[in-house]
Amino acid sequence: MRRPTPPGTPSRSPRYLLPADGRRLFRVSLLVAAGALAVAVALYAVGLKGVASPGALAGAHDGIDTACTQCHQPAARVVDLRCERCHDPIDSRRFESAAHAAATGARAMRAAHVPPVECASCHADHGGRRRDLARVDDGRCVSCHGFGSFASHPEFAPIRAGHDVYSGIDFSHEIHLREVGKTGERCQACHVPTPDQRGFEPIAFDTHCARCHLQNGLLTLNGTDLLKSGFTPESVLPSAAMLWTAPTRSARDERGRVTLERFRHRDPWTVAVAGRVTSAIAGAAVASEARRRGMEAARLTAVAQASSVSTLADADLTAWLELLERDTAAADRAAATPAAQDPTAGLDAVARLIDPSTAAAVGALRGTRPNGVDPRLANPADPQAVEERRRELMALIDAISVHGGPTAERAASLRQRLSQIAASAPSAPPDTAAILVALDGVDQAVRAIEPAASATSTAQIRALADQIRQTMSGGMPPAALEPARDQLLALLAALETRANPPQRARIADLRETIAMLAAGDAAALLRERRDRLRDRVALERALRAEHGRTPVDATVNRERAVATRELQQMRAKDAPAPGAMLGPIEIEPARGKTALKGLLGACLPCHRLDEDEAAMRPVRAGRPVLAATFSHKPHTIQAACDTCHAVATSRAGIDVNLPTVASCRTCHDGGRARADCASCHNYHPRSAAELVVASR
Repeated sequence: MRRPTPPGTPSRSPRYLLPADGRRLFRVSLLVAAGALAVAVALYAVGLKGVASPGALAGAHDGIDTACTQCHQPAARVVDLRCERCHDPIDSRRFESAAHAAATGARAMRAAHVPPVECASCHADHGGRRRDLARVDDGRCVSCHGFGSFASHPEFAPIRAGHDVYSGIDFSHEIHLREVGKTGERCQACHVPTPDQRGFEPIAFDTHCARCHLQNGLLTLNGTDLLKSGFTPESVLPSAAMLWTAPTRSARDERGRVTLERFRHRDPWTVAVAGRVTSAIAGAAVASEARRRGMEAARLTAVAQASSVSTLADADLTAWLELLERDTAAADRAAATPAAQDPTAGLDAVARLIDPSTAAAVGALRGTRPNGVDPRLANPADPQAVEERRRELMALIDAISVHGGPTAERAASLRQRLSQIAASAPSAPPDTAAILVALDGVDQAVRAIEPAASATSTAQIRALADQIRQTMSGGMPPAALEPARDQLLALLAALETRANPPQRARIADLRETIAMLAAGDAAALLRERRDRLRDRVALERALRAEHGRTPVDATVNRERAVATRELQQMRAKDAPAPGAMLGPIEIEPARGKTALKGLLGACLPCHRLDEDEAAMRPVRAGRPVLAATFSHKPHTIQAACDTCHAVATSRAGIDVNLPTVASCRTCHDGGRARADCASCHNYHPRSAAELVVASR
């Protein structure tokens, strides 16, 4: 029963449960949020950008704590190109994910269109001052490699293979340990630690082997008996006197063979004769290896001479960006209409700088091309196009040669080259495309006819870039590509002697571009590089206007120093082949291989021939087997060498004398020693030079 209400009690207000203004709380909350946002925007505008940060930056990024756009593109996440502005100022691409597989599958990754891994996906900042951005969780590695801990790490690949097929030495640890043990020494008799004790000095014959294998400067295997060659056809041996003393030659037998004795180590006479035989029976392989080494040297030179875009003046950045944008637009138009290629692109600018009188000749050439298109090139099968192109170039050479001196001499040389380019015989299908390429090569030489004149350097580099892109879009034949590369590299070297910093930056870019010409997907790589360079220059120009220059000198100098050291070592090994001094010989491959084995009979007790038995394998001193950051220092202070390396029974140089993964797990269990991926392995190549030579 309801309790009675006393008289005078006020009735319940209708707003007791439902206030009259039901949206008041919402409006107040919205006003407070808007005020907070306005304060944050105001603080951001005056430079206090930390209010918008999700956390403190790592100590390594302390200098850019309030400069968000150094890393973040406006209204976007972190952009890799902004990271590389500081960490890879010479644009070596060594921090891209494809560089991780440089030696094993970078091209395969590109062919499969594997998406690149962004920097921020592994190196996440805003985690506090103490965060180590270089440390990456093993989970990132697991996503590709498929095992979650060192306990499930598969057996090392060299051990699974069971042998090192690339070993150039046939070496027995068993015999050497037995002989060295007689003196009371073991591994330390030959393996000398490096100053940092991370590894060991490369084994060198003069330092480690000569005391046992030389007798009065002559080769011996057992310390007493001198080594001799096998039976060698006398016809492959040089008859004339040479710069080097030849080993002692025996009398010729009834089959025209001789034997040789009294060899020195790395005997120059023997090396020269063997090189001549190798060139005769494996000339294509030798030439291919020489080209590979040449392009490797060109790429290392590009790094050693690199000049970062961050060092360029504002005016140079603006000019280069305009040039790259024009090149991009021209390349896009050319891709849409492949026939619209102009072989004289860039020639007029060079001609005006070299000799104003040639401008009329160039203008006459362009007058025959509506909209810059040579109508004759629309039908490359027409031999008439070749002859007309030849006459045009000859007229231009004549206009340049009238000034005499060195210019006239170089023009005469070009005139001779031009006269040697001829169309195919009427009875044969005309290879007009290849001839046009050769004509363009002469055209290119004309453009750079005076590389010593500093005023023309920039225009010449522009012309070189045009020529490279034209030859790539035209599909230059492989036979014509190699001499064209050599010519372009020689012209770049000449230009570089007097180039200023912006010109050196462009020359380095062109060296990298030329190096790509050998790739099967060169056209795509060239387009990618052109677009990337344009974006990089544009980014540098924009960020410099907002934040000023970025100090990258230390990084650039370090990269250049490593590349210079690698280049010097390469040049020391790639001296001109002594066999070239002897002239070529003709010999059947089977007979040549037999002759080579006989000649090198004194060398083969230690050295190995390649699979075809046509050349001696190179000896790679100190070549690392594991692509890792392994250091011997903490290991040698705890265990003897044979604890990990079971070499006492190793009888061949192809043996892989590495510890098994099970042996490593005895210590690396996560408790006594680190067992994470980064404790042994690098993801990024440690330098641009290392990336260049990764495929050796």
